[in-house]
Amino acid sequence: MLERRDQMSTSNGNMGNSTEPRPASELLSSFIPQPVTETPDYVYGRYTRAYLQEHKSVCALSIVDLADRSGYKKLEKFRAHEAEWLSFNRPMPRGYLEALVTDLDALKEEVEKDRAAFQEALSRPFIRRITSNDSCQPCTATTNSNRAQRRRRRSKS
Repeated sequence: MLERRDQMSTSNGNMGNSTEPRPASELLSSFIPQPVTETPDYVYGRYTRAYLQEHKSVCALSIVDLADRSGYKKLEKFRAHEAEWLSFNRPMPRGYLEALVTDLDALKEEVEKDRAAFQEALSRPFIRRITSNDSCQPCTATTNSNRAQRRRRRSKS
């Protein structure tokens, strides 16, 4: 029945863009709510990343000098690791930080801003949405307490 309705809606061109009918399983899966896994306005390391990008753009050192101060001899390896450093997927060498940033205390302040933003994002209420893996059975604790209440009522009468 669902496939027939879907065929009818796509054949007249009002509802679908393609003339091919979609399978019923695809249509039904579009109605299943997806879980919320991120907050829309929180970005991991936003302030620290902006601070490092700003100092990297005004750095007077060449890439060769930055690689040398970071302890790298091969530029290809340095560039690959630098991308990972700036995306916070690899620990940054202290030599690289000292070459880019003259004031490490200011960098620590940016890290603290990121920490505060993270704590603020955690403090927001999280509304869990039902996924297809969740069961529709009542909670066993509630069911057991209801059973206990019924037993007490029966024993009183």
